[in-house]
Amino acid sequence: MKRTIAALVPLLMAGAMTLASAQDIVVNVVGFQHTSCGTWTQARANHQSAEMEFWAMGFVSGANVARARENAVDILKDVGDAEALLSWIDNYCHSKPLELLPVAATYLVIELRGRTHQ
Repeated sequence: MKRTIAALVPLLMAGAMTLASAQDIVVNVVGFQHTSCGTWTQARANHQSAEMEFWAMGFVSGANVARARENAVDILKDVGDAEALLSWIDNYCHSKPLELLPVAATYLVIELRGRTHQ
């Protein structure tokens, strides 16, 4: 099963989406689409992850901006800083090293969305 995830913004804005259903979504993503969580974890440990970090923060920020167009709650409103988001991805990727980085970023958006109850 192909698991390339990106541009979930329309789905995230459209309504309820279960965590399990994210694995079945097939869309294209630009940048790091074939990068595993194991690669993320190794790059973070070696302090060579800046590009991946910027990509992940752009992904989450883009999802937030797209949601704003639908008058949805700001999912980043109560997030302290980027390091909190990067730590969430660290934890996810540590537990699922074979997963793809865009999938981890998608689950982060879903997690943040769930915290806003929207």
